[in-house]
Amino acid sequence: TSNNGPVCEGRTLELNTDTIPFAKYFWTGPNGFTDTLQNPVIDSTNTLHAGTYEVTATSLMGCVSLPTTTDVIIKPLPSKPEVKDSIINVCEEMSLNLNATLPLTNATFNWKGPNGFTSAIPDPVVDNMTLAKGGNYQVKATVDGCEGPPSNVMVYVHFNPRVDMGKDTDLCKGDVKILDPGLFDSYMWQDGSQD
Repeated sequence: TSNNGPVCEGRTLELNTDTIPFAKYFWTGPNGFTDTLQNPVIDSTNTLHAGTYEVTATSLMGCVSLPTTTDVIIKPLPSKPEVKDSIINVCEEMSLNLNATLPLTNATFNWKGPNGFTSAIPDPVVDNMTLAKGGNYQVKATVDGCEGPPSNVMVYVHFNPRVDMGKDTDLCKGDVKILDPGLFDSYMWQDGSQD
């Protein structure tokens, strides 16, 4: 007998034994498991499926074999990574700082996001943000070959206002010119001659 383990939690466990012509099989295992297939399959495993599985074969004449066993290892999945912020607002052209942690030293991380973004480090930086880079960023942790559930970060990218003051204007001393840059939330004025 054999199995396809070690298996990550949530994956399929396959139990296998030799073919005996015309035989009937009987499997027993952890958590009350029984099956009469030659090669049973357990979908969506969890840690309760770990342990020793035993199978016997009964011949056409009713003779029962000695039992044989196979030991199954189910590796638990890591938890969701903890993200610093689940919602981030950022302006165009700024940098986006992502951050994920997991209280395990042997964890690796996998980030995916809009515009083809991927990263294998826990705290990647996305430079020069554009509207196309906004959206859902997802990170998963992998421990001992098993990938856990994702955490999500929703990133909203806000456009930078473009102020059009029109053409340069020559003024005589004492003239008044009303400057109207448009309707924005706030303004910062400075004397361009001081650049």
